[in-house]
This record gives sequence, C-alpha cells and structure tokens, in this order.
Amino acid sequence: MFKKWLSLALVTVLMSSLLIACTDNKAIQTTVLQGIAKQSEIKSYTFEGTADVKIGDGLIPASNPLTQTFINVFKESTLKWNGVTNADTAQFESDINVTPKGGTEGFNIPILIKDNKLYFHMPAINKPEQYYSIDMATSGKNATGAVAPEALKNATTTFSSIYKSIASSVEPKWFQEEKAAVNLKDGTSGKAYNIEINEKNEKAVNEMIQSKNSELYDSLKNSGIVSAEQIDKWKSQNQPKITIQAPSKLRLVIDDKGFIRDQTLDLNLAITAAEGNPNKISFNIHQLFNDVNTQPPFKKEIPKDVKNFDEIIKLLNGVKK
Repeated sequence: MFKKWLSLALVTVLMSSLLIACTDNKAIQTTVLQGIAKQSEIKSYTFEGTADVKIGDGLIPASNPLTQTFINVFKESTLKWNGVTNADTAQFESDINVTPKGGTEGFNIPILIKDNKLYFHMPAINKPEQYYSIDMATSGKNATGAVAPEALKNATTTFSSIYKSIASSVEPKWFQEEKAAVNLKDGTSGKAYNIEINEKNEKAVNEMIQSKNSELYDSLKNSGIVSAEQIDKWKSQNQPKITIQAPSKLRLVIDDKGFIRDQTLDLNLAITAAEGNPNKISFNIHQLFNDVNTQPPFKKEIPKDVKNFDEIIKLLNGVKK
C-alpha cells in the first residue's frame, strides 16, 4: 500500500513539474506587449473606473490651510469616474466622484476639455454652475503648467510607448495567464494576464523601473505632455525616492481584437525624501475601456460662468492679491 501511495505521489509531482515547465512565459509576455502596443491605435473610447486611495501623513507638507484642505479630502478616499475621450479632436469629458473616508456621500468634479481649454468645477471652491478654466495653448507659460493641445493627441501613443518599454524589461517568468476567460461589459470576452510584485522580485522590479527614469523624462518632454522647462527642473532637484513594495499587482484583460479593455492596479509605494522616513501611499485602481474607436458622443457643453485657474493657484501658494 505504501509503495502505491509513493508512486502516486511521485506521478503527481512529475505531472505538476511538467505543467509548470509547459507554461510559456515568454509567449505570455509577447501577448501583453502586443496588447500595450495596440493601445496606440485607440482614438476614441468611453471609460469608467474606481480607486481606493490611502496617502500617509507628511507626504505633502502644506502650510496653507486651503492646500491642507485639498490634501485631507483626497488622502484617504474612494474615487469613481466615467467619461469619453477622442484623441483626434483633443476632446475629453468626465465626472469624478470623491468620497472621503467616513463619508456617506461624495462630491462630484465635472471636467471638460474642448477647443484647447480645460474646464472643471470644484464644489468646495466654485459657486454652483461656476467653473475654472485653463488655456491649454499656453502650456508651460503660466502657473498651471497645462498640457498643450497637441500633447493630448500624443498622450495615448506616448504612455503606450512608456508602458511597453517597462513591460518589455520585466522578466518573462513574472507574467502569468489566467486560464478562465473574462466576460466584458459589452458581451465579448478576453484573457487576463497578471504581473505580481512579491518579496522575491521586489528589488529587481525597482531597479528596472529606476533604470527607465531618463527614458521616461524624454518621452514626456518630446510628446509635449510636460514642458522641457519642467523636466529640467525635476532633474535639477533632489527628487524623492519612490519604490514599489510587495504585495503589488497589475492585471490586464485583452479582448479578441487585441485591445486592453480591463485594467486593475494594486500598488503599494514608499516615497522617501532626502530627509525623513518613508511615507506610504497605496492605490487600488480598476478601469474599464469600452466603445473603442466607435466615436461615442460627448454630452457636456462649455460652461458660461468661468474663472481663470491662475487665481486658485495663487491661493494655494499663499500669494496675496
């Protein structure tokens, strides 16, 4: 009887080893990279998502009471959002609902980008139906550091390129494919792929990402998403050290057309300034992408009651009028 059970155990171990050996992690990585590259073909889509945010004390020093109010609202909160975007027309609209910890009802932040201007309403500051505006054509020339209109058109391609660069440097053995198909919101299905950061690969992941810093800066600068002046300022300053901590996880669902349609990011970070102890920040983000390249309609209209956002920048910086 003992020999029978021993033989069965050996067979089980052998079969498990063979199954593990048959997992083609390199092929899984290639599929993920193709999905990331495919995102650059997306010109319009609808989206929706949620995020749980936790930011440790002391991460953002704020002596200004108004700035501190903003930080306290977002430092431990749940966010929900939905919207539509079109890269070709540089148009975007979204509603973001923020519920601080302990609150039963959140507040809504509507956002609209149209005709080279960004409009948004902050309930705690604006009057009802009043919006702040940022002229996006003056990127890098004002206190807001707004994104230039052409940068919006390049954003998808730029972030896809950055995403691909990082994913291509990840060890193939860190990629895993879920066996069961995932049902998507529009009735289609996709396959899910995971990258997990654990105690075994945490150091290697951070070293790889840090090696991409110069490439990241160049991509943001060349696309116009961040001005060259701002990039130079970042480089000249002693930036905080940001490290990803275990456990963290990225999950992507790719549909039968090759597009990423569902994305989940469980991320734990430690941010350490030149002086002081590490501050912890964590995100749990889940976002869905639908109606890809179907020209979904926009619903928001340009607001009538508008104030220049430079005014709020002065308040946040404690500048007296």
